[in-house]
Amino acid sequence: MASELQVQRLNEELNCPICLDSYNDPVSLECGHNFCRSCITRSWETQGENICPECRKVFANRNLRPSYALGNLAQKSADPSQGRFC
Repeated sequence: MASELQVQRLNEELNCPICLDSYNDPVSLECGHNFCRSCITRSWETQGENICPECRKVFANRNLRPSYALGNLAQKSADPSQGRFC
């Protein structure tokens, strides 16, 4: 059985590093970092450059890959009635 601390750490990993809320329509960048689609789009429009907020890597194109598994986990974490995952 997972401890409360382990569950808390897992839940923190299911939050967008920009908005600090559960992922909503998560996408992965080419560097592997994940963000809500709207968060990273707004960040790039504000900065005027395609820069990863985590590692600062610059991208020539906005190649956002949907992260369906991460979205499903974040949704289950936010709504416990959808089932436990630990």
